Amino acid sequence: MLSPSHQSLQYYEEHVHNGLHKELLGQTNGKVTLNKIKYHCYLDSINLILMS
Repeated sequence: MLSPSHQSLQYYEEHVHNGLHKELLGQTNGKVTLNKIKYHCYLDSINLILMS
């Protein structure tokens, strides 16, 4: 089974390159924004792992 932390980091990086961070950037700033993105991507990556 893939490591969720490794999977979420990869997923996070892909979505940052796709501009997801720009959507969330207006809601808050700095570390909080990054943590929020990482958290959502972590949840999504778990769902992807469970569905695969």
